[in-house]
Amino acid sequence: STPTLGGKLEIAGTSAHPRVSGGFSMTRGTFSLAGTNLDFTSGRVSFNGEGLRHRIDPTLDFVAQSSVMYTSATTVTLRVTGFADDPRISLTSSPQLPQDDLLALLLFGEPASQLSPYQLGETGAALATLDGLGGSGASSLNPLTWIRRHLDLNTLSVASGQ
Repeated sequence: STPTLGGKLEIAGTSAHPRVSGGFSMTRGTFSLAGTNLDFTSGRVSFNGEGLRHRIDPTLDFVAQSSVMYTSATTVTLRVTGFADDPRISLTSSPQLPQDDLLALLLFGEPASQLSPYQLGETGAALATLDGLGGSGASSLNPLTWIRRHLDLNTLSVASGQ
């Protein structure tokens, strides 16, 4: 489904030193990774006036979950937090499982030890994708462009209002 965000931003200060506050909450959306779609259960992009390296840089807090059947019903949670210029991605599960198995379970419904060579390659590519979401060159990114690209938004509009 197309991600839907709603919210309010307040922009103050000068063009040389803007202060942005407010944010957007996600009402629906999915996270796609190696052909597997995870439904977001919550999502928020917040501006608190100052970001990483004193730039306009929103904080992220997105949670996507998937239920998989392993030895019992297992919920795997993918969480994206931190500043947009340096996001942190974590995987957890309930009941708790080894980290090595979480991505394999999400993608293929099986622990890493039972994957084929092809599936192991796909898992490695997915790990590289997750690793590439932050760092390397992200500091020059426009936060709205980052949000638009990583949330696969077709339209991102900004309107003024009281």
